[in-house]
Amino acid sequence: RDAIVQEILTQYDAAFSTATTPEKATRYTILAVENALFEHVFQDVIRVYRERYAADDLAHAIMIRELILIMPPHLGIKPLMWLLDASPMRVQSFYPPYHNAIQE
Repeated sequence: RDAIVQEILTQYDAAFSTATTPEKATRYTILAVENALFEHVFQDVIRVYRERYAADDLAHAIMIRELILIMPPHLGIKPLMWLLDASPMRVQSFYPPYHNAIQE
């Protein structure tokens, strides 16, 4: 506890000495307290955050995976506008050109 208080005071002194207005002094004081406290609680906060939002993170990851695989045919865009190689030697596929690289 004493170390945290000392760190706050040290950062406060450094910040306050450079403040040119009362508003800046207040902002710097808040930053000093945040910096001193956050270092000590970060691991606990990030653990709780990850646990609390794990389901949301999974849902977003699934949505991103689905969106990344959308190709022009899925959106009803005419083949002329696909901007893909249409040479006769190339077999057209509904997979993106980078499909093999992103497979797990």
